[in-house]
Amino acid sequence: MNMSAVLAACVMAFTGAHALATGSQGCCFGLSASGGPGGVLGQISDGQNRIGQSGLPAGSYCIDNSGGLTDGNGHGCILTPPTGQFQCDIGASASTGFAVDSNGGLSLDGSMTFYSCPTGDHGGWNVYSQPLDGQEKCVTVTLQADNCQASASPAPVPATPTVTPTVTLQTMYMAPSTTRSTLQSNSGFCTMPVPDVPVPYSAPGPSVMTTTSCTTVPVAPKSSSATTPATKQTCPAELNKNFEFPHMIVHVDSANPDKVYGNSLNGAVTSSVSSLFKFDIPASDAGKQCTLEFLLPHKDALETSSYTSTGDHVFDFFKLEEPASWNNTWNNAPATSDVLGTYKLTPDSATAISTFDCPAGQAIGFWMDSPNGAMLNYFQDFNPCPIGLYINVA
Repeated sequence: MNMSAVLAACVMAFTGAHALATGSQGCCFGLSASGGPGGVLGQISDGQNRIGQSGLPAGSYCIDNSGGLTDGNGHGCILTPPTGQFQCDIGASASTGFAVDSNGGLSLDGSMTFYSCPTGDHGGWNVYSQPLDGQEKCVTVTLQADNCQASASPAPVPATPTVTPTVTLQTMYMAPSTTRSTLQSNSGFCTMPVPDVPVPYSAPGPSVMTTTSCTTVPVAPKSSSATTPATKQTCPAELNKNFEFPHMIVHVDSANPDKVYGNSLNGAVTSSVSSLFKFDIPASDAGKQCTLEFLLPHKDALETSSYTSTGDHVFDFFKLEEPASWNNTWNNAPATSDVLGTYKLTPDSATAISTFDCPAGQAIGFWMDSPNGAMLNYFQDFNPCPIGLYINVA
Protein backbone atom coordinates (compact mmCIF):
# COMPACT_ATOMS: atom_id res chain seq x y z
CA MET A 1 0.00 0.00 0.00
CA ASN A 2 1.45 3.44 -0.97
CA MET A 3 1.69 6.32 1.52
CA SER A 4 -1.25 8.13 -0.03
CA ALA A 5 -3.47 5.14 0.68
CA VAL A 6 -2.22 4.86 4.25
CA LEU A 7 -2.92 8.55 4.83
CA ALA A 8 -6.39 8.35 3.40
CA ALA A 9 -7.38 5.24 5.33
CA CYS A 10 -6.14 6.61 8.62
CA VAL A 11 -6.81 10.37 8.29
CA MET A 12 -3.27 10.98 9.53
CA ALA A 13 -0.90 13.88 9.51
CA PHE A 14 2.53 12.90 8.32
CA THR A 15 5.47 15.01 7.21
CA GLY A 16 7.25 13.11 4.47
CA ALA A 17 10.89 13.20 3.53
CA HIS A 18 10.05 14.96 0.26
CA ALA A 19 10.27 18.76 0.48
CA LEU A 20 9.16 21.18 -2.20
CA ALA A 21 10.17 24.79 -2.27
CA THR A 22 8.38 26.78 0.37
CA GLY A 23 7.15 29.23 -2.23
CA SER A 24 4.07 26.98 -2.71
CA GLN A 25 3.00 27.50 0.89
CA GLY A 26 0.72 30.27 2.10
CA CYS A 27 -1.12 31.00 -1.17
CA CYS A 28 -4.66 30.49 -2.44
CA PHE A 29 -5.86 29.02 -5.73
CA GLY A 30 -8.51 27.17 -7.68
CA LEU A 31 -8.02 23.60 -8.90
CA SER A 32 -8.69 21.90 -12.21
CA ALA A 33 -8.36 18.22 -13.10
CA SER A 34 -6.71 16.58 -16.09
CA GLY A 35 -7.27 13.01 -17.16
CA GLY A 36 -10.56 11.18 -16.82
CA PRO A 37 -13.49 13.61 -16.65
CA GLY A 38 -11.33 16.78 -16.49
CA GLY A 39 -12.59 20.20 -15.56
CA VAL A 40 -12.72 22.65 -12.67
CA LEU A 41 -13.14 21.42 -9.09
CA GLY A 42 -16.38 22.72 -7.60
CA GLN A 43 -17.89 22.21 -4.16
CA ILE A 44 -21.34 21.08 -3.08
CA SER A 45 -22.85 22.49 0.10
CA ASP A 46 -21.56 19.73 2.39
CA GLY A 47 -17.93 20.33 1.32
CA GLN A 48 -17.45 17.50 -1.16
CA ASN A 49 -15.09 18.54 -3.98
CA ARG A 50 -16.30 17.43 -7.39
CA ILE A 51 -15.02 17.53 -10.94
CA GLY A 52 -17.33 18.53 -13.78
CA GLN A 53 -20.66 18.76 -11.94
CA SER A 54 -22.96 21.31 -13.55
CA GLY A 55 -24.18 24.21 -11.47
CA LEU A 56 -21.49 24.08 -8.77
CA PRO A 57 -19.42 27.13 -7.75
CA ALA A 58 -15.70 26.73 -8.34
CA GLY A 59 -13.81 25.75 -5.20
CA SER A 60 -11.14 27.99 -3.68
CA TYR A 61 -8.31 26.56 -1.57
CA CYS A 62 -5.41 27.87 0.50
CA ILE A 63 -2.33 25.90 1.53
CA ASP A 64 -0.47 26.53 4.79
CA ASN A 65 3.12 25.93 5.81
CA SER A 66 2.35 22.42 7.06
CA GLY A 67 0.86 21.37 3.72
CA GLY A 68 -2.74 21.56 4.96
CA LEU A 69 -5.55 22.85 2.74
CA THR A 70 -8.56 24.94 3.73
CA ASP A 71 -11.37 25.96 1.41
CA GLY A 72 -12.81 29.42 0.79
CA ASN A 73 -15.12 28.98 3.80
CA GLY A 74 -12.18 28.31 6.11
CA HIS A 75 -13.10 24.64 6.46
CA GLY A 76 -10.30 22.09 6.81
CA CYS A 77 -9.87 19.77 3.84
CA ILE A 78 -9.55 16.11 4.80
CA LEU A 79 -9.32 12.66 3.26
CA THR A 80 -12.40 11.00 4.67
CA PRO A 81 -11.97 7.40 5.78
CA PRO A 82 -12.45 4.72 4.80
CA THR A 83 -12.46 5.77 1.12
CA GLY A 84 -10.00 8.69 1.21
CA GLN A 85 -12.53 11.09 -0.33
CA PHE A 86 -11.23 14.68 -0.64
CA GLN A 87 -13.65 17.10 0.99
CA CYS A 88 -13.63 20.12 3.33
CA ASP A 89 -15.70 20.15 6.51
CA ILE A 90 -16.69 22.53 9.28
CA GLY A 91 -14.38 22.15 12.27
CA ALA A 92 -12.15 19.58 10.58
CA SER A 93 -8.39 19.70 11.12
CA ALA A 94 -6.83 19.80 7.66
CA SER A 95 -4.94 16.71 6.51
CA THR A 96 -1.34 17.64 5.78
CA GLY A 97 1.14 16.48 3.15
CA PHE A 98 -0.15 18.57 0.22
CA ALA A 99 2.23 20.70 -1.85
CA VAL A 100 2.25 22.66 -5.11
CA ASP A 101 5.27 22.26 -7.40
CA SER A 102 6.96 24.79 -9.70
CA ASN A 103 4.45 23.98 -12.46
CA GLY A 104 1.40 24.36 -10.21
CA GLY A 105 0.79 20.62 -9.84
CA LEU A 106 -0.81 19.54 -6.56
CA SER A 107 0.76 16.54 -4.85
CA LEU A 108 -0.01 14.53 -1.74
CA ASP A 109 2.97 13.03 0.07
CA GLY A 110 4.99 13.34 -3.13
CA SER A 111 2.44 11.68 -5.41
CA MET A 112 0.73 13.65 -8.18
CA THR A 113 -1.86 10.88 -8.75
CA PHE A 114 -5.40 11.22 -7.48
CA TYR A 115 -8.46 9.12 -8.29
CA SER A 116 -11.90 10.20 -9.49
CA CYS A 117 -15.14 8.22 -9.52
CA PRO A 118 -18.56 9.14 -10.99
CA THR A 119 -21.33 10.07 -8.55
CA GLY A 120 -24.32 9.92 -10.86
CA ASP A 121 -25.22 13.43 -9.70
CA HIS A 122 -25.36 15.91 -12.62
CA GLY A 123 -22.14 14.63 -14.18
CA GLY A 124 -20.06 15.09 -11.04
CA TRP A 125 -16.99 13.04 -10.10
CA ASN A 126 -15.65 12.75 -6.54
CA VAL A 127 -11.91 12.91 -5.84
CA TYR A 128 -9.98 10.38 -3.76
CA SER A 129 -6.40 9.85 -2.64
CA GLN A 130 -6.56 6.11 -3.28
CA PRO A 131 -8.29 3.74 -5.69
CA LEU A 132 -11.62 2.28 -4.60
CA ASP A 133 -11.64 -1.48 -4.68
CA GLY A 134 -14.13 -2.93 -7.14
CA GLN A 135 -15.11 0.44 -8.66
CA GLU A 136 -14.38 -0.10 -12.34
CA LYS A 137 -15.49 3.37 -13.48
CA CYS A 138 -12.86 5.22 -11.44
CA VAL A 139 -9.94 6.86 -13.29
CA THR A 140 -6.66 8.52 -12.34
CA VAL A 141 -6.42 12.31 -12.50
CA THR A 142 -3.93 15.06 -11.72
CA LEU A 143 -4.85 18.37 -10.09
CA GLN A 144 -3.49 21.75 -11.17
CA ALA A 145 -3.47 24.96 -9.10
CA ASP A 146 -4.25 28.07 -11.15
CA ASN A 147 -2.48 30.66 -9.02
CA CYS A 148 0.24 29.05 -6.96
CA GLN A 149 3.65 27.67 -7.86
CA ALA A 150 6.75 26.79 -5.91
CA SER A 151 9.78 28.92 -6.64
CA ALA A 152 12.66 27.45 -8.58
CA SER A 153 14.59 24.78 -6.72
CA PRO A 154 17.00 26.39 -4.24
CA ALA A 155 20.71 25.72 -4.22
CA PRO A 156 21.71 22.41 -2.65
CA VAL A 157 22.10 22.47 1.10
CA PRO A 158 24.35 20.27 3.21
CA ALA A 159 22.97 16.80 3.70
CA THR A 160 21.19 16.17 6.97
CA PRO A 161 20.61 12.85 8.65
CA THR A 162 17.60 11.01 7.28
CA VAL A 163 14.78 10.78 9.79
CA THR A 164 12.23 8.04 9.35
CA PRO A 165 8.78 9.58 9.91
CA THR A 166 6.47 8.01 12.46
CA VAL A 167 3.12 7.20 10.94
CA THR A 168 0.31 7.90 13.38
CA LEU A 169 -3.40 7.37 13.28
CA GLN A 170 -5.60 10.25 14.43
CA THR A 171 -8.84 8.82 15.77
CA MET A 172 -11.81 10.14 17.65
CA TYR A 173 -11.35 7.52 20.31
CA MET A 174 -10.74 3.85 20.69
CA ALA A 175 -13.92 2.35 22.01
CA PRO A 176 -12.70 0.08 24.80
CA SER A 177 -13.86 -3.48 25.39
CA THR A 178 -16.20 -2.76 28.23
CA THR A 179 -19.77 -3.07 29.45
CA ARG A 180 -22.22 -0.22 29.48
CA SER A 181 -24.71 1.30 31.88
CA THR A 182 -28.28 1.85 30.77
CA LEU A 183 -29.56 5.17 29.44
CA GLN A 184 -33.13 4.59 30.59
CA SER A 185 -34.87 1.73 32.28
CA ASN A 186 -36.99 1.04 29.19
CA SER A 187 -34.23 1.38 26.61
CA GLY A 188 -33.42 -2.32 26.49
CA PHE A 189 -29.63 -1.87 26.41
CA CYS A 190 -27.65 -5.05 27.01
CA THR A 191 -24.00 -5.45 28.01
CA MET A 192 -21.51 -7.19 25.79
CA PRO A 193 -17.79 -6.51 25.17
CA VAL A 194 -16.55 -6.02 21.62
CA PRO A 195 -13.02 -5.44 20.25
CA ASP A 196 -11.60 -1.92 20.10
CA VAL A 197 -12.90 -0.04 17.06
CA PRO A 198 -11.39 3.24 15.79
CA VAL A 199 -13.98 5.79 14.75
CA PRO A 200 -12.91 8.90 12.78
CA TYR A 201 -14.60 12.25 13.18
CA SER A 202 -14.54 15.95 12.48
CA ALA A 203 -15.81 18.33 15.15
CA PRO A 204 -16.99 21.96 14.94
CA GLY A 205 -16.12 22.58 18.58
CA PRO A 206 -13.83 21.42 21.39
CA SER A 207 -12.79 17.82 20.98
CA VAL A 208 -10.38 15.23 22.27
CA MET A 209 -8.13 13.16 20.02
CA THR A 210 -5.84 10.31 20.85
CA THR A 211 -2.87 9.13 18.83
CA THR A 212 -1.97 5.48 18.34
CA SER A 213 0.26 3.59 15.98
CA CYS A 214 -1.28 3.01 12.59
CA THR A 215 -1.06 -0.59 11.41
CA THR A 216 -2.10 -1.45 7.89
CA VAL A 217 -3.72 -4.79 7.24
CA PRO A 218 -2.50 -6.59 4.12
CA VAL A 219 -5.18 -7.35 1.56
CA ALA A 220 -5.08 -10.69 -0.16
CA PRO A 221 -4.15 -10.23 -3.84
CA LYS A 222 -6.82 -10.83 -6.40
CA SER A 223 -6.52 -14.02 -8.39
CA SER A 224 -4.78 -13.57 -11.73
CA SER A 225 -6.73 -16.40 -13.32
CA ALA A 226 -9.33 -15.49 -15.90
CA THR A 227 -12.78 -15.35 -14.34
CA THR A 228 -16.16 -14.04 -15.37
CA PRO A 229 -16.66 -10.51 -13.98
CA ALA A 230 -19.04 -10.43 -11.03
CA THR A 231 -22.47 -8.96 -11.64
CA LYS A 232 -22.75 -5.43 -10.29
CA GLN A 233 -25.00 -5.31 -7.23
CA THR A 234 -28.04 -3.07 -7.35
CA CYS A 235 -29.18 -0.66 -4.65
CA PRO A 236 -31.68 -2.10 -2.13
CA ALA A 237 -33.65 1.14 -2.42
CA GLU A 238 -33.41 4.65 -3.83
CA LEU A 239 -34.10 7.92 -2.07
CA ASN A 240 -37.20 9.86 -3.01
CA LYS A 241 -36.83 13.09 -4.96
CA ASN A 242 -37.44 14.81 -1.62
CA PHE A 243 -35.35 13.37 1.18
CA GLU A 244 -33.61 14.68 4.26
CA PHE A 245 -29.94 13.99 5.05
CA PRO A 246 -28.76 14.11 8.72
CA HIS A 247 -27.10 17.48 9.33
CA MET A 248 -25.33 16.14 12.39
CA ILE A 249 -24.08 12.73 13.55
CA VAL A 250 -22.70 12.74 17.09
CA HIS A 251 -21.03 9.77 18.81
CA VAL A 252 -21.44 9.23 22.55
CA ASP A 253 -19.57 6.59 24.52
CA SER A 254 -20.69 5.03 27.81
CA ALA A 255 -17.08 4.03 28.51
CA ASN A 256 -16.06 7.71 28.26
CA PRO A 257 -19.30 9.33 29.42
CA ASP A 258 -18.06 12.94 29.64
CA LYS A 259 -16.02 13.13 26.44
CA VAL A 260 -17.19 15.36 23.59
CA TYR A 261 -16.51 13.84 20.16
CA GLY A 262 -18.32 16.40 18.03
CA ASN A 263 -19.94 16.12 14.64
CA SER A 264 -18.90 13.19 12.44
CA LEU A 265 -19.15 12.10 8.83
CA ASN A 266 -19.56 8.48 9.91
CA GLY A 267 -22.31 6.66 11.73
CA ALA A 268 -20.78 4.34 14.33
CA VAL A 269 -22.24 1.90 16.83
CA THR A 270 -20.41 -0.57 19.08
CA SER A 271 -21.05 -2.17 22.46
CA SER A 272 -20.37 1.17 24.17
CA VAL A 273 -20.74 3.72 21.37
CA SER A 274 -24.04 5.07 20.07
CA SER A 275 -24.81 7.59 17.32
CA LEU A 276 -27.18 10.53 17.68
CA PHE A 277 -28.69 12.04 14.51
CA LYS A 278 -30.13 15.49 13.88
CA PHE A 279 -32.45 16.19 10.94
CA ASP A 280 -33.70 19.65 9.96
CA ILE A 281 -37.14 19.38 8.37
CA PRO A 282 -37.89 22.35 6.03
CA ALA A 283 -41.16 24.25 6.12
CA SER A 284 -41.88 23.02 2.60
CA ASP A 285 -42.48 19.51 4.03
CA ALA A 286 -45.67 20.68 5.78
CA GLY A 287 -48.56 18.25 5.33
CA LYS A 288 -46.28 15.46 4.06
CA GLN A 289 -45.36 12.04 5.45
CA CYS A 290 -41.82 11.40 6.67
CA THR A 291 -40.35 7.89 6.80
CA LEU A 292 -37.15 7.23 8.74
CA GLU A 293 -35.19 4.59 6.81
CA PHE A 294 -31.83 2.87 7.13
CA LEU A 295 -30.18 1.81 3.86
CA LEU A 296 -27.32 -0.70 3.83
CA PRO A 297 -26.29 -1.79 0.31
CA HIS A 298 -23.80 -4.52 -0.56
CA LYS A 299 -20.30 -3.08 -0.41
CA ASP A 300 -19.72 -3.70 -4.11
CA ALA A 301 -22.79 -1.60 -4.93
CA LEU A 302 -21.17 1.47 -3.35
CA GLU A 303 -19.26 3.98 -5.47
CA THR A 304 -18.08 6.55 -2.92
CA SER A 305 -18.55 4.95 0.51
CA SER A 306 -17.80 1.80 2.49
CA TYR A 307 -18.50 0.23 5.87
CA THR A 308 -17.45 -2.43 8.36
CA SER A 309 -19.88 -4.59 10.31
CA THR A 310 -19.56 -7.41 12.84
CA GLY A 311 -21.88 -9.20 15.24
CA ASP A 312 -25.55 -10.01 14.88
CA HIS A 313 -26.44 -6.83 12.89
CA VAL A 314 -29.20 -5.98 15.39
CA PHE A 315 -29.71 -2.32 16.34
CA ASP A 316 -32.20 -0.30 18.41
CA PHE A 317 -33.67 3.04 17.32
CA PHE A 318 -35.21 5.73 19.53
CA LYS A 319 -36.65 9.18 18.99
CA LEU A 320 -35.03 11.91 21.11
CA GLU A 321 -36.91 14.50 23.13
CA GLU A 322 -34.78 17.17 21.42
CA PRO A 323 -32.25 17.23 18.56
CA ALA A 324 -28.66 16.16 19.06
CA SER A 325 -26.00 18.82 19.59
CA TRP A 326 -22.32 18.65 18.62
CA ASN A 327 -21.26 18.87 22.28
CA ASN A 328 -23.42 15.99 23.50
CA THR A 329 -21.80 13.33 25.64
CA TRP A 330 -23.20 10.10 27.05
CA ASN A 331 -24.04 11.91 30.28
CA ASN A 332 -25.74 14.97 28.76
CA ALA A 333 -27.37 13.43 25.67
CA PRO A 334 -31.08 14.20 25.20
CA ALA A 335 -33.45 11.68 26.73
CA THR A 336 -35.37 9.32 24.49
CA SER A 337 -39.07 9.98 24.01
CA ASP A 338 -40.17 7.01 21.89
CA VAL A 339 -38.89 3.49 21.32
CA LEU A 340 -38.95 2.98 17.55
CA GLY A 341 -38.00 -0.68 17.61
CA THR A 342 -35.23 -3.22 17.12
CA TYR A 343 -34.13 -4.03 13.58
CA LYS A 344 -31.66 -6.36 11.87
CA LEU A 345 -29.60 -4.38 9.34
CA THR A 346 -27.96 -6.80 6.92
CA PRO A 347 -26.20 -6.04 3.61
CA ASP A 348 -28.62 -5.32 0.74
CA SER A 349 -31.38 -4.15 3.07
CA ALA A 350 -33.65 -1.10 3.17
CA THR A 351 -35.39 -0.87 6.54
CA ALA A 352 -38.32 1.46 7.31
CA ILE A 353 -37.94 2.45 10.96
CA SER A 354 -40.86 4.82 11.50
CA THR A 355 -43.42 6.84 9.52
CA PHE A 356 -44.83 10.08 10.93
CA ASP A 357 -46.23 13.48 10.00
CA CYS A 358 -43.31 15.67 8.94
CA PRO A 359 -42.57 18.26 11.68
CA ALA A 360 -42.18 21.08 9.16
CA GLY A 361 -39.80 23.84 10.15
CA GLN A 362 -38.42 21.87 13.10
CA ALA A 363 -35.30 19.87 13.96
CA ILE A 364 -35.69 16.31 15.26
CA GLY A 365 -33.27 13.77 16.67
CA PHE A 366 -32.82 10.00 16.78
CA TRP A 367 -30.60 7.56 18.69
CA MET A 368 -29.08 4.39 17.20
CA ASP A 369 -27.73 1.77 19.57
CA SER A 370 -26.49 -1.83 19.66
CA PRO A 371 -28.42 -4.02 22.14
CA ASN A 372 -26.15 -7.06 21.75
CA GLY A 373 -22.76 -5.55 20.93
CA ALA A 374 -22.98 -5.54 17.13
CA MET A 375 -20.59 -3.08 15.44
CA LEU A 376 -21.33 -0.92 12.40
CA ASN A 377 -19.10 1.90 11.11
CA TYR A 378 -20.08 3.51 7.81
CA PHE A 379 -19.56 6.70 5.82
CA GLN A 380 -22.97 8.40 5.44
CA ASP A 381 -23.31 9.16 1.73
CA PHE A 382 -26.22 9.68 -0.68
CA ASN A 383 -24.17 8.93 -3.80
CA PRO A 384 -24.97 5.64 -5.53
CA CYS A 385 -25.86 3.64 -3.63
CA PRO A 386 -27.14 5.72 -0.69
CA ILE A 387 -26.05 4.36 2.70
CA GLY A 388 -27.09 5.32 6.22
CA LEU A 389 -30.05 6.89 8.00
CA TYR A 390 -32.35 9.14 5.95
CA ILE A 391 -35.84 10.59 6.03
CA ASN A 392 -37.80 10.01 2.82
CA VAL A 393 -40.55 12.58 2.27
CA ALA A 394 -43.74 11.82 0.36
